[in-house]
Amino acid sequence: MGVDRDDGGRDEKRRHQLAALWLLRFIVDAQWDEQERLSVTISARLEIGDATIGATEHPTAELATVPWSGRPWPSHLDGINYRWRSPKELSPAEKYANAFGLDVEPFLDRLSRVSGVDSSPSGVKCKTQADCRQGHVCARRRGAGTTTGTCHVPTTALQDAWALAAVTLQSPRCAVEKNGVTFHPEDIKALLAQVQLHSELEQQSLFGLSPRKYVRFGQDDNLNCDVFAIMGIRTDWCSETFHRSVVSPVFFYFSLVSSFGAADVPMLIRFANESQYFPIYSYRVQEMYSMPREAAMSRYPSLKLRKESEAIFIHFEIDWVLNAADVDLETEDAVVTSVFALVAESRSGGFEVEVSFLNLVWLNTSSPLVPASFEVVAVPQVPISGYLGLDSQLVYDLLRSSYLCSHKAAAVSRSRRCNRLPYDIVRQKMSDHVRRCQADTAFDFESPAPMTDEQLMVACRHRDCISVMDAIRRIGFRDCTFVSASGFDVVAELKQFYTQCINYRYMPRGITQWESKTVSRAPSTNFEIIRTVDIGALWPKPAAQTS
Repeated sequence: MGVDRDDGGRDEKRRHQLAALWLLRFIVDAQWDEQERLSVTISARLEIGDATIGATEHPTAELATVPWSGRPWPSHLDGINYRWRSPKELSPAEKYANAFGLDVEPFLDRLSRVSGVDSSPSGVKCKTQADCRQGHVCARRRGAGTTTGTCHVPTTALQDAWALAAVTLQSPRCAVEKNGVTFHPEDIKALLAQVQLHSELEQQSLFGLSPRKYVRFGQDDNLNCDVFAIMGIRTDWCSETFHRSVVSPVFFYFSLVSSFGAADVPMLIRFANESQYFPIYSYRVQEMYSMPREAAMSRYPSLKLRKESEAIFIHFEIDWVLNAADVDLETEDAVVTSVFALVAESRSGGFEVEVSFLNLVWLNTSSPLVPASFEVVAVPQVPISGYLGLDSQLVYDLLRSSYLCSHKAAAVSRSRRCNRLPYDIVRQKMSDHVRRCQADTAFDFESPAPMTDEQLMVACRHRDCISVMDAIRRIGFRDCTFVSASGFDVVAELKQFYTQCINYRYMPRGITQWESKTVSRAPSTNFEIIRTVDIGALWPKPAAQTS
């Protein structure tokens, strides 16, 4: 049985489509630079030259509610066709089909081709994991007699759709019964993400492109080029003329303050080591100060500042929401914090924002962990009516019905307690790095204890240890506590790690504190001197400057 669509719904849909099309054509045809394009998109002027805008006018900002977290619905598990509660309870897709009178199997097949097992671009058939190359899994559709699968990259097609839905729609509150079918909040979240994806696909079929591509800035700026995610890595197929690097630190900072802070426009962020976007919940400018050219270059020899200029240091934090692993996780526990520090050159009171200047750099993290791109949430959403059998209004009705209950939504946790889930996700994602680091340092990441001086000496020069510590630091445990039975405090341990290792980059060559110690184990010749350090927690305060 199909879904009825009234004329009023079609008229409303058409109005949304025309609005989105007008915005796209206006932005594309104008051929503005990214600063002008962002200003028009957020309907506010992007003020990059004002050094005080973040520190005084908009030092902090946050969304009214925390973007909701949920399951990632990975494609190799067949997306929202996956029976997440138990093998006997229907999946979100099956529940939708049964509740609204759709033929179940054809509906599941259509969804699988869009965001499930059958969406695999490789098309390589498999019977066991051995039939797939490294980095792929042998994914199978659920069903009796299914013996052949498809080699699939373990990613999710719904990640970017979830990120946008999580900041534009409220989180479902309670279970809803519809035509004898019970939808749990997690089922409704899955359908909301799927609706968002279908909306983008329908817009692309109508306009020849996705409107979201034109409100992304940085590495994913898609004007004049296409960017594809392959094996979890964004591959730039643009010509050399339009090749883009990660977003400029200064442009990102002032876009955050102007868009998210001043204009109250939600934003999504993608890190350089991720292929997917995450919602930003809040930011805080911790400090901003200047330092004379000579003092800055003396303290940080790697900086190259021109004459008659000074260094501007900015320290800020971003809270963003992690799409949880396949476990139960409260939304407030999925909020993680990243700490950033950047230095820019200032002349005559204004910022120099030309990307070619090498001194416009992030100070606190390695290149894989910096923001690569961001997206402003400013494109009108197009309601869908029956695209592949999924109707947005029916799903939104489920969302509204979920509010009609006595259960009160949980308040946002302000304790900043450290939960171990993101830490363990890092350990799993970087298992090869963890294994090699543990083998050479005897440091156990699963049951950590405070590092000894000998372990620190090896870890500071060990590329795998540095990669793991960088990834753990990105979680942003900040001022919360995360103490194991052995007394390991992850905040204190990370601070110690970066404090000690900073010598290898910013201290003059010669005798270091490590070389002056008698240690039981010398680093291997394969170990690299650290390339990345945390300056954020170690910045010299103006009162402590020395010439």
